Amino acid sequence: SWEKGNFKLNRVDCTVMFDVGNTANALSWIRQAEMNATLSHRGRGQVTKGSTLYFGKSSRRSSVKFYAKGEEFQKHSHAAFLQLPALVDYANRGLRCEVVLRSLELNHRGLSSAASWDDLLPLQIVNEFIGRINMADITAITTDRLDGLTPSFKNVYELWKCGYDIRSMHSRTAFYRYRKGLMDALGIDIATVQYKQADNVVPFIRIVEAKPMGVPDWAIGTDLYFDGVI
Repeated sequence: SWEKGNFKLNRVDCTVMFDVGNTANALSWIRQAEMNATLSHRGRGQVTKGSTLYFGKSSRRSSVKFYAKGEEFQKHSHAAFLQLPALVDYANRGLRCEVVLRSLELNHRGLSSAASWDDLLPLQIVNEFIGRINMADITAITTDRLDGLTPSFKNVYELWKCGYDIRSMHSRTAFYRYRKGLMDALGIDIATVQYKQADNVVPFIRIVEAKPMGVPDWAIGTDLYFDGVI
């Protein structure tokens, strides 16, 4: 019966909110991720609808998106909710992540039946996809690590760091050789163009270091919170 989860799922949205402090930090992370992040098997992200970052938006299997919850809350919430300071503050601190699994991916994972799901699985899936995001971060690369590179690889790294599109400068074979070598040696992905950032950009916040947001204590027991029990 449907009460036991015996029904087919064609799409599942797995969501989590990360506490990044405020909307400005959330938007800063999105801007930097747009410029410097790739998702394995999905490639580079694309910002649409103003400030929503998508990976694999057109994929028939799965996609990931990030957006500033505070900004979305201001645009789409009921006017009465905007009069609740605690709720507004909660939304403003959130960087929302949504992983969408469609039929092909659900079938591949053996998750097309609702009975296959439990309360912990959605967060596990979100963490899995987040773990596949590679964020180019040149700030942690020290001189001794560069000394281990051959001159040709070092030159490619320096060009990439200055914002050059390495893919357009080399043959496909050479590009992927450099890409793999620098990924192994430095953990960077030269498939992403490294944009130079202004000094006043909010410091990059690593998503893995942001704190997942649970249900606030003040919301439990109020009409604002539904615990899923019918």
